[in-house]
Amino acid sequence: MARYIQRVLLMIGFTFLGILSGGLGLAFLSIVTIFRTAPGTSAESNQGIYFGVLFVMLSGAVCGAIVGLTTAICRTTRHEFRHWHLLTWLGILSGICSAGTLLLTDTLSSYGILADLFRTWPGTILLVISLATLGGIAGGFASRLLPGKLRSLPLLVFVLKMTSDRY
Repeated sequence: MARYIQRVLLMIGFTFLGILSGGLGLAFLSIVTIFRTAPGTSAESNQGIYFGVLFVMLSGAVCGAIVGLTTAICRTTRHEFRHWHLLTWLGILSGICSAGTLLLTDTLSSYGILADLFRTWPGTILLVISLATLGGIAGGFASRLLPGKLRSLPLLVFVLKMTSDRY
């Protein structure tokens, strides 16, 4: 049962991470390169640029979803099943907390339309799941760097062992 739950979480997480990174990455790249305003003109006179950026962002989101889903399928079919370690779950929790912090402290308010996107419920879900997946990837990577004995210990014991002089 845990195998299927982890596979579903990986499928959803990688797909949403692909949507977010592909869509926003291509949108920002197009704003900086293709759709930038000409020198001496105001941004208000170039309203047609927004449709181009929206099209590029949606194209990047679709391509990112395809790449993310393909990566998740390859990951789940080619690697043997292992239970996620404590640091992986802590990474997922830290990703969820960081998304909550971004949304609740109104940090994104200076980004205009991007803040409006993340204030809607689909945008909020996209941001939370993407950051949780990033946190899980970071936590999984950190758990692979630890010696085998420390992987199964609680986090407090791990921190005490790493900070003591006898380690």
